[in-house]
Amino acid sequence: MAVTVDEALLGLKVAFLVLLYLFVWLVVRSATRGLSAGAPQESIVIPAADAAALRAAAGISAARRVVVLERHPPRCRHDRLEPPCDDR
Repeated sequence: MAVTVDEALLGLKVAFLVLLYLFVWLVVRSATRGLSAGAPQESIVIPAADAAALRAAAGISAARRVVVLERHPPRCRHDRLEPPCDDR
């Protein structure tokens, strides 16, 4: 029983389509499984005074502040509205 080239190619096409269908099915199943678990708990925004009180109760020091004394403009801007700079 000899298999012709056309029959072999048809069998390979069918096998490829079956594997592709299984892959898509697994991806969709895993994606919907993650959605059915429910939405993650949303974060709560608390006022600054309450945050400071919680930090003090936990023994965490106040957040450090960074002060920017001087801001240098960029040497050149690479956007669509201005021509590119010559990088001198």
